[in-house]
Amino acid sequence: MNFENDYTGEDANANGYLDYNEIVLTAVHIGHYKNNQEPINYRPISLLPTLGKTFEKLLNITLTNFLEQNKSIDLEQSGFRQNRTTLDNIIRAVEIGKQAINAKNACLMVALYIKKAFDTVSIEGLKYRLQEHNIPNILIRWLFSYLDNREIKIIYENVITSSLQPLAGVPQGSCLSARKLSISLIYK
Repeated sequence: MNFENDYTGEDANANGYLDYNEIVLTAVHIGHYKNNQEPINYRPISLLPTLGKTFEKLLNITLTNFLEQNKSIDLEQSGFRQNRTTLDNIIRAVEIGKQAINAKNACLMVALYIKKAFDTVSIEGLKYRLQEHNIPNILIRWLFSYLDNREIKIIYENVITSSLQPLAGVPQGSCLSARKLSISLIYK
């Protein structure tokens, strides 16, 4: 997928368009006290031009509206939803706990943490989930224009690596990535 480049820079191809299938990631150190010699302590950051971000937001709104209208998102899901926060789930858990205590019942809570969640999303699995939720094919094609044949390069201290093709994962920092992650976890 190509959008007109809205800034001048070396990212533009010969036609003056930005190639979204080739991403340059900047390695940013996370955690002030963490060892800066360990690659695990770096977060890959890629920047999109304004037009690309705007288009992503429109796709995300369209996809979210479709999922909500078709009741594909659980009403109790708070993550990656407008006007919802993780505080909603905390309040709900406290209320359920209080009710169990008042009724002299046992109460069990299970929390799930998925390490490197964005990096481990199966691209084929995500396509399957989108089709399972009857997402229109045109929308699926638009969503995967960001993921198919993707190549990444990493820049660190002014050195750029050769191109790598990721086998899994969705780019972090994109509103669409959060939605794609949540879809990959939704079971019908």
